[in-house]
Amino acid sequence: MCGPNLAACKKSSRERLILHDGRLIEGPKLRTLKHRNSKFKLGLEDWAQMYEDQDGKCDICHKVETRTIHGGVCELSIDHCHRTGKIRGLLCHTCNEAIGRFKDDPHLVWRGLEYLVKHGAKV
Repeated sequence: MCGPNLAACKKSSRERLILHDGRLIEGPKLRTLKHRNSKFKLGLEDWAQMYEDQDGKCDICHKVETRTIHGGVCELSIDHCHRTGKIRGLLCHTCNEAIGRFKDDPHLVWRGLEYLVKHGAKV
């Protein structure tokens, strides 16, 4: 399978990003993605490759993003270590928020898991 393709539209000078699953990102959504990626010094092609490597799904729950804003589904969030700035992967909004609420602390995540199991959750 070919990798992601960042290309100029033949009919116009507008840039677009074509993902491996056939999704097309262009216009305001592409500008938002570029702006967000620039914060992490992550090129669009690199983001698209991560997206492809993860099959367009969250790296934790393995589901596609479902959060919507202004009627459109959001792109996966760029998860990163707040201490080092290192990018770890792409997460859905729910998993990214959960990791943030656990303050990137594996011990808190582990204790949360223990708590759920203690109260009947199956692992």
